[in-house]
Amino acid sequence: MNLATRLFVTFAVLLALSVGAAIGLTYWLGRSTVTNQIDSAFITNQSVQRYFLEQETRELALVSELIVADRAFVAYVSEALSVGEQQSLDIRSVTDLLNARITEYGFDFAVILSPDGMVQVETGNLVSLAVDLSAKTVVADALQSLAIQSGLWIEQNQVLQVAVVPLRTGRTIQAYLLTGNRVTSEFVADLARISGTELAYASLQNDGAHIATTTLRISESDALAAFLSIDQEVSDKLNSGEVTEPRAVKLGGQNWILRIVPLTNTGNQAMLISLVPEAELFKTFQDVANVLIIAGLVSIMLALVVSVTASRRLLQPIETLVGVAEDATRGEYHSHIDVAGSTELRRLERAFNRMVSDLREQQAADLYFEDLSQRHIINQRVSETRENLSSPFDDMQTFPPGKLLGNRFEILKLIGKGGMGVVYEAIDRELDDIVAIKTLRPELANDEDKIDRLKSEIRLARRIAHPNIVRTFEFAQAEGFPLISMEYVRGVTLEDAIRQSGRVNYYACLRLALQICDGVAAAHRVGVLHRDLKPGNVMITHRAKVMDFGIAHPTVMQHDQGVDEAPVTIEGTPAYLAPEQLRGEVADERSDIYSLGILLTEMFTGKVPHTNTDTRTIFKSHLSNTLVLPSQLWSGIPQMLEAIILQCLELSPDDRWQSVTDLREAINLFRVA
Repeated sequence: MNLATRLFVTFAVLLALSVGAAIGLTYWLGRSTVTNQIDSAFITNQSVQRYFLEQETRELALVSELIVADRAFVAYVSEALSVGEQQSLDIRSVTDLLNARITEYGFDFAVILSPDGMVQVETGNLVSLAVDLSAKTVVADALQSLAIQSGLWIEQNQVLQVAVVPLRTGRTIQAYLLTGNRVTSEFVADLARISGTELAYASLQNDGAHIATTTLRISESDALAAFLSIDQEVSDKLNSGEVTEPRAVKLGGQNWILRIVPLTNTGNQAMLISLVPEAELFKTFQDVANVLIIAGLVSIMLALVVSVTASRRLLQPIETLVGVAEDATRGEYHSHIDVAGSTELRRLERAFNRMVSDLREQQAADLYFEDLSQRHIINQRVSETRENLSSPFDDMQTFPPGKLLGNRFEILKLIGKGGMGVVYEAIDRELDDIVAIKTLRPELANDEDKIDRLKSEIRLARRIAHPNIVRTFEFAQAEGFPLISMEYVRGVTLEDAIRQSGRVNYYACLRLALQICDGVAAAHRVGVLHRDLKPGNVMITHRAKVMDFGIAHPTVMQHDQGVDEAPVTIEGTPAYLAPEQLRGEVADERSDIYSLGILLTEMFTGKVPHTNTDTRTIFKSHLSNTLVLPSQLWSGIPQMLEAIILQCLELSPDDRWQSVTDLREAINLFRVA
């Protein structure tokens, strides 16, 4: 066998294996999809059934109200009932009157009930005279509410739609008129056709289950009744009024998926059952699998008669998929699949591209953070050396290493300074863990306003529990200094990262942007605005963590109607403040979204969108919406990503993304597009 033949045969074998794998994967995906959609399909069918039944019942109720609006009818029935108290009730004349109304309005039967629910007159031979119907749910509700009631009723193995309306003379209720229609097998058949399922109305009685009406065949109906009679779960669900989960059952030699809905207003253990043949549910995907098998065999046969070049052309999509998979196994995630075809193939393409995007961004984030960590370690050592050479102890360092606060927190080192506070790395001896301790600068230790702000920070921060938020533990005082303890994050701030390396690695930036949005959205969900979102308040470890809620406020829904708040003090970092904050207006979630737009610009381009560092000029840029475009700071930024960022930076809050969740979804859709 020559090389060309061996290559050709090898290609044919690979084609057969690839087609088989595609068939197996598609079939597995199809069954999984159907299984997940069964429940939603039954819910949709139930809604369709309820709609048509309620429409029929409403029409019956309207007819009943029209009848009792006839004063002559009410007067005649009232007089007949009052005569009946002294003599014998003239049943025939009232029956004739009811039959005339049945003919006129087109319903099936009618019953006159006494004020206490006893049958006085009836048509249709569904109930007997002098029978007490007050225990029936629909009748009982009418007697109690003194108003019209309607619903379903199963009587003598017939499904009935009934309406009960009081007959009044002045304010006195003389009787009740019960009107009804039989739910015919034709109506049930039409309902089944519209909803796409087989239907059965049944009731569970002392001698077992009884099928009132159904679209099933007799053998299947008998098997269903036997199943309902012995299945304890059915009885339990009916007693509790709960809908059953879709379940498989064998009826008449065929497998079905059924769902049982209790009819809670019938006064007995009645139910509506929706059924779909299991084979029908999986038929579409079975057909797809059969088509794939046939197509695979045809492809293999063609491979035996066409040239190697033609065969390679036919296999190009599979080779692309294999190539991307091989790249992924080697840690190369730059490939992208674009498959044209059915919905299932498009879904597979999106899922695969999303997975590759996740892996690519995770790899980029890991490499980026590893590089940052190395730089941070070097810079920290240089900084420590300079500090040791210049001064043995920093004046702003309130507590030296080794200091024990409150017999609990042992200071290890100073890790940060700010305009208001100082942050230390410390050992929490009670929890045997490393924590961060934040306290006020010495000159502010007795400032009640700053202490209140520190307390406010912990009150708000403790509302939030999320992996992308730095956890805050508790407030304490030691040696006259107020302090809070919080999660110690071993990493660098986003500000330091941008300062060291310029703009963040693109793929790592996408991943970090989603995580920052997740953290801010978590704060918004519990009613907390950050109000000072900036790179310095984001820590980077293996994930992004938002921190420093020092000027955070409870959420004020400024864009809701009726909010009337007094102007507030301008707080925050000028370069990241929303225009409404600069105007002294009340901030809301969209103010944080504006700050996120500045932050995202800086992450992706390495620069803030301001042409000047002067505070007044920066304020003017915010208020006049004259910020520098991201594409002017980095010409390689994708156009769609720039549009997402620019929507964050709209001057009017109404023109921005209306929630961080919407912003996050837009970024996520962009990254896998």
